[in-house]
Amino acid sequence: MIIKWITCHVEEQNRSAFAYAQEQWNGLETSEGFHWQIGGWDLKHPSEAAILSCWDNINVYRTFMQHQHDAMFLQTNQRDTYERIQISIFEDCFPINSMNGTENLMNRHILRIAECEVRPIHQASFEQAQHEVWNYEMSQSEGMLGGMFCRQGQQTAQHTHSQNQQDVRYLIASIWDSRDSHQHYVDFTLSNLLKQTGARRSAHIIKGRLIELDPLWTVEFKN
Repeated sequence: MIIKWITCHVEEQNRSAFAYAQEQWNGLETSEGFHWQIGGWDLKHPSEAAILSCWDNINVYRTFMQHQHDAMFLQTNQRDTYERIQISIFEDCFPINSMNGTENLMNRHILRIAECEVRPIHQASFEQAQHEVWNYEMSQSEGMLGGMFCRQGQQTAQHTHSQNQQDVRYLIASIWDSRDSHQHYVDFTLSNLLKQTGARRSAHIIKGRLIELDPLWTVEFKN
């Protein structure tokens, strides 16, 4: 399973046009190996749109890019609606809270993204803490509906925007039923977990985003 993470810088006057174009990606729903796609606007940076999608593996994704993507993209007329785009691919993805992201996508509201860059010497301890501490504590948090813990693999290293090419990049995505639920987690759980796991020592770069999901951007695979 792989995750594709896209961010786009959109000028204020183009937000409506971009959003409408993003609603036109329904052709994905019959693409082989496609699972789902969600997206919305960054709450702290209103000019940033974010899209997250899930695929079976890198091979089916590359087949889609080679044979289907360009035609869909041209049909949406989306190219002229954004100024910049950044794309990252993450392999080695594992579910949090025993969910793979496909259930009740239309009922989800908030997407939290944490992007981390970890020195190779800290990789093992960072992943151990994620599996043994973070995943459990997050799954116990009220309002946390599920998520994914992903590591960028060698096959997708060409998409890396790391400051240090030897760093290992991670993406942790979690979906929440409301902003209040996520804020409660931040206020009462997050700081303790950071201290307990030493995450700030292991990950020398941690970037966070909070995305308000737009249900009209959601696409799910249809048999």
